[in-house]
Parts: sequence; C-alpha cells; structure tokens
Amino acid sequence: MNQILDLKTLTDEWLKGKQNTVKPTTLAAYSLSIERNILPYFEKISDLDGESLQTFIDKCLDEGMSVKRLRDIMSVIKMVMNFAVERSYSDKINFNFRLPKDYKHENLKVFSALHLKKLVTFLLNEKTLRNLGIFICINTGMRIGEICGLKWGDVDLASDSITVNKTLCRIYNIGATNNKRSELILTTPKTRHSFRSIPLTQSLKDYIKMLHPTLEKENYVLTDSLRPIEPRTLRNYYYKILRDIGLPNMKFHALRHSFATQCIECKCDYKTLSSILGHSNISTTLHFYMHPSQEQKKRCIENVMQRFIDQ
Repeated sequence: MNQILDLKTLTDEWLKGKQNTVKPTTLAAYSLSIERNILPYFEKISDLDGESLQTFIDKCLDEGMSVKRLRDIMSVIKMVMNFAVERSYSDKINFNFRLPKDYKHENLKVFSALHLKKLVTFLLNEKTLRNLGIFICINTGMRIGEICGLKWGDVDLASDSITVNKTLCRIYNIGATNNKRSELILTTPKTRHSFRSIPLTQSLKDYIKMLHPTLEKENYVLTDSLRPIEPRTLRNYYYKILRDIGLPNMKFHALRHSFATQCIECKCDYKTLSSILGHSNISTTLHFYMHPSQEQKKRCIENVMQRFIDQ
C-alpha cells in the first residue's frame, strides 16, 4: 500500500483528476462540498469508516441539512473513498452507513392563474430588457441561467424559435488565492437533453419587437450588449417586482413550475412538455413539475362523478 495521505491531500489529487472529465459547475460543486462540509469534519483517510460516517450523517440531519444536499455530499465521499482504494491509499471501503431512503422534495409553490395574470399585466405595461427575462420564463419555462445566457443569435424571429444551448452561472473558484472566490461563466446547459429549441409565442415575439433590440448575435438578450446580467441580479430584481405589485414571495424557479402546471391544465401532452422543459424523460416532468390546483382536482373528480349521475 502506498503511503497514507491526509484527506486534504487526497481530495486535492482527486479534484485534479476530475478537471478534464466533468463540467466546471460540477467540479465547483464537488470542491464546495469538500471544503465546507467534508474537510471540517474529517482529517485522515482512516476517519472515513462506517461509524464515523453515520455520526456525520446524523449530525448533518440534526442541524437541518436537507436530505438531497446530504446525499450529494455522501456521493462525493463515496467517489473519494473509491479513488483512495484505486490508488492504494486505503485497502478497504466501508459503506456501512444509512441515509433516509425516501424523502420529500421541497414542495415548491406555484403561482395561481390570477397571480400570473397580474404579473403578466405588469410586464406588458413595463417593457424593459430585465422584464423580458421574466416574461421569457413565463412563456417558455426556461431556467434562469439559460435566460441570462441567452444571446440574440439564439433568437430566430423568422422561424419563431429560441435555441437553448448555454447557461450562465456563478461558480466557486477552486483554489483561489486572492479575493476572487467565485466567477461568472458561460457554459453548456444542465444536461444534454437541455439543448433544445422552444417556439416563440406571439406575445413573446411582439414583446421583443417592441423593445427594438439591435439583434447583434453576440449581444446578450437581457442587456442587448456583450456584458450579461447574472442570475442573482435578475433574481433580486424579480423579488422586488413581486413586492411592488403585491404578489407572494416565490422563488424564480416557481415560474418554471407554474409554466409547466399551466401547460398541463391547457391539455399539453406530457412528452411535448418534457421536451420544452429540457427533461431527459417524462417521469422527471411528472414527479417534480405536476402541481394540480384545488380547482383542477375538483374539476377532475366532478367530471368522473358526472358519468354516474342522471342528467
């Protein structure tokens, strides 16, 4: 067996090997988990035993960490442990720990049709490039990073379509020795299924034309310049609008869920919706993006019961 390394040395070596095999966003997420969650608790490779890992899991859960976040951290630990064995830094792997088998994903609320109408009315009356970003999400269900990374070259007014092929995000800067702890990058979308073409609605096309953009292909849509607006800036602006017009304080991502919900209520088939949202399969759409309203549920069961009641 090779000389046993401390965990910091091991994780640095593991991350270095991952640099050319995963996306920068994924690498940054791995590094963040290691620096903020793993290294503060574990020092040596020998610390990664079943009992210590179970204690770590229980501690994180007691402190209120979400199960999803904890699963992500444990996934990194497993990969690092496997790497240690492959490099002969450790002679065994002890995965004898328990994670909650089932967990409820965050019950993300969606806007009602009435609230969406109020928001749309505001956006139509105040046509600006930032408001266009919010209007794009309502019309397409695009992710906030995809919207901020959108360039005029991705918008085809002739064929009435938007091409999603990139996303803008701020990532943790691995090994930063200065004050630049994070950086804004333009990268490929979340998954290969996120590369997609979405039709422009007539209202969205009219909105764009009303702004009289330059349509310079390399200009970002939300600034009509070579400098983008980053997701957190658009998100904060969106929250301000919600406060100003008296709507519930919901995450920007709730607009994507609301779009999906409205599509289902308008009888959009699941396969088409899954393609528009950029999901790899229909099950993701059904599991995470189905938010039937009380009115929709009532209408559903009323339609069933009408079959058995004399007219």
